[in-house]
Amino acid sequence: AQRRAVQPRRPQLGEETPVHGAVGQHAVRAGIVERQHRLRAVLRDGKERIIPDTELVPGDIILLQEGERVPADVRLMHAHTLRVDQSALTGESVPVHKVTAVMNNGGRAIADQKNMAFRGTFVVAGSGTAVVVATGSRTVIGAIAETIAAIDTEIPLRADIRLAIVGGLPTYA
Repeated sequence: AQRRAVQPRRPQLGEETPVHGAVGQHAVRAGIVERQHRLRAVLRDGKERIIPDTELVPGDIILLQEGERVPADVRLMHAHTLRVDQSALTGESVPVHKVTAVMNNGGRAIADQKNMAFRGTFVVAGSGTAVVVATGSRTVIGAIAETIAAIDTEIPLRADIRLAIVGGLPTYA
């Protein structure tokens, strides 16, 4: 008689699950954290839940693992050889080793905030747990996006298109 491997039951969206070791560790092993809706295991009010990244709020505790996008600005609580590619924010050409030391980040450049990981960056090695400190437009990348959206300049191509629509094609000498 052949024995069939028992597949663990996967938690559903919004379902509370018991905490086993690190936050979300069993959910990550079950393969449900990075699904179509970018589901994430979070510890909220002492209970583990599986929620979309878009529902994260400051105070949620999340697990960061290699290959994942950081879903919010977070302060690291635990880190095991954690390295993050934050080149989109800082231009650094190599991933940054992250630490859990308490630091006063007020006024520090993003590149110098070694105990933080930022929304839109990627975990390239290691793992860690972190507490969400900012989401949406309150994140570093959100603030950059709002600043860019507020810039009201007309690039030459846009001006040419506007002129073409209003009064004919532009001519170049």
